[in-house]
Amino acid sequence: MKRISEFFGQAACGLKAAAVWVTAFFDRNTHRRNVLMLSAVYCVLRALTLQTVEKGGDAIWKWQILRLWCETGTYPAFPPDHHQGRWMLMLPVRALTALFGADPWVYYIYPLAMGLTGALAVYFIASRLRSRAAGAAAFALTVFSSFFADETMQLCPMNPGATFT
Repeated sequence: MKRISEFFGQAACGLKAAAVWVTAFFDRNTHRRNVLMLSAVYCVLRALTLQTVEKGGDAIWKWQILRLWCETGTYPAFPPDHHQGRWMLMLPVRALTALFGADPWVYYIYPLAMGLTGALAVYFIASRLRSRAAGAAAFALTVFSSFFADETMQLCPMNPGATFT
């Protein structure tokens, strides 16, 4: 029993030392440097965990409408439904398809950009309320959550909605 308590005592000291180092690291850097580092972490993480284009559900319908609109130049004559009314999501992606075409990689630009913007907003809010280290911790908790990861890789309205809110 004594060994277990010693182990947890040493682990707690190690975690405390790591927390002190991380706090000092982020607090001595400027916001610009922290944002660049956190953005790089976000980009690498999303590049390593990128999902395929959703094969069913809401995201595929929106992408199908946008892809056909880009390729034909006219708005598709689908029966009206709620997918076509999500203009906060549809118009920016339509602008991207007009610039870059309807290639599958264009599908990811807007959700990934909105995810990064939202996560950086969490960083700035937490760093304003507490410290830059707290902002970095809030950023990490946001980016590593599975719900956030799913939303930042599909054309779903929750990610831009949360970012703009």
